[in-house]
Amino acid sequence: GMKKEIVKSITNIARSIGLKVVAEGVEDEQQFTTIRSLGLERVQGYYLSPPLPADEVEEKVLAVKV
Repeated sequence: GMKKEIVKSITNIARSIGLKVVAEGVEDEQQFTTIRSLGLERVQGYYLSPPLPADEVEEKVLAVKV
């Protein structure tokens, strides 16, 4: 739809001038899937994690199995 095209256009403009794009406020799996389908790789929001103190972020990241 129109919103996807706007996000895609803004993302393309940002990348063309060397900016990194972060999708903020991703709250559910549908939003996450849509954002990823548009080629955005940097995502933040409650779907992934609530806000955390820096030391807890480090613990959480180190606990992720790749």
